[in-house]
Amino acid sequence: MYIPHFSPDEFRAPTGHYRLARARDGDILYAYIRKNSSTAFKQFINRRPHPRYLLKTLLGIEKFPKMHLKGNMRYSKVPSTGNIETIGCNTAIFVYRDPAERLVSAFMNKFIDDDGSMDIKSNYSRVMGKEPEDATFRDFIAYAALGFAEIDVHLHPQKAHLWDIPYQPIPMGHLKEALSVMLPKKTVERYFGRKHNSSDANARNTFEGALVDMPAKILQAEKAKGNTFAKCNFLTEETRASVSRLYWQDYQMIEEIGDSLALVV
Repeated sequence: MYIPHFSPDEFRAPTGHYRLARARDGDILYAYIRKNSSTAFKQFINRRPHPRYLLKTLLGIEKFPKMHLKGNMRYSKVPSTGNIETIGCNTAIFVYRDPAERLVSAFMNKFIDDDGSMDIKSNYSRVMGKEPEDATFRDFIAYAALGFAEIDVHLHPQKAHLWDIPYQPIPMGHLKEALSVMLPKKTVERYFGRKHNSSDANARNTFEGALVDMPAKILQAEKAKGNTFAKCNFLTEETRASVSRLYWQDYQMIEEIGDSLALVV
């Protein structure tokens, strides 16, 4: 198990925790962290709409779609109590990944693939004074460096989403195996057996060398031609060092978890 400890000046994100019902040994408390298989968890949570959501939809007074965090998702959201037992959950989990790869995934998914990017692009334009289409990955790192309180939630540190409770951490690359001991295997295969919202961050790339200074609009045009990129095109020694400085708390967290504590299989 892992219990996060926070220094007084450490950034804490306004995060959401959700109840994963119908687990084998009781309900699971899940910490929602964007870019960490969050789409798969959203689909799993929304597999059965809440009766109140269905009623409001039938009456035409529901304002948000099912997958929206303010839609059907809100009925599975759990308030912070400081104790998972008081909310009827047997364990709490969160999914983590390498911070540098997560940042590349966010850049590719939001600025190149343009998937659900309205909020982050609006925030980028406001705080950076630049057009997102002209942003390079180096610009994206500079954006993250402005301060977590000023930037979009997709770039908040992973640790910042956690509460002060014991968690079972799950590395993203072992998500399917880990959940297979908590949920029915058919359910795991259906919702967690494939990648959702993939950004090509691990795809076979057709470019050699660094692309850290290529604007998003040029990368979009190249992708439209059938070209692909990989994380190695963006994670140079320089950019990795920058990410390490920015997301020191995530790297510290991963080190504290340790390989022996990371897997639940």
